[in-house]
Amino acid sequence: MPERAEGVHGLTDEFLNDKPIINDVICEFLDFIQDSPLIIHNASFDMKMVNAELERCGYPKLDYDRAVCTLKMARHCFPKEPAKLDDLCQRFNIDMKDRA
Repeated sequence: MPERAEGVHGLTDEFLNDKPIINDVICEFLDFIQDSPLIIHNASFDMKMVNAELERCGYPKLDYDRAVCTLKMARHCFPKEPAKLDDLCQRFNIDMKDRA
């Protein structure tokens, strides 16, 4: 894991070492989401990553329109407040003890 990427998401090589690779779980993922809307914090970033992996694995990309971006919502509803996911959890008293 590049140090810069680890600094963004906090995932280390040690943590990822025993996790499956995308090729092994992509069908399960697509079966899980089916045609449901996707609720994503910072959807533009995550959809780029998901679509890059889908394309690399030979699957069609997901339509960006099916993603609902909670970051955009937060910035619209609370324009002068921090909009990180942790900030929103704190604002709405959501327990973060199990958040990775």
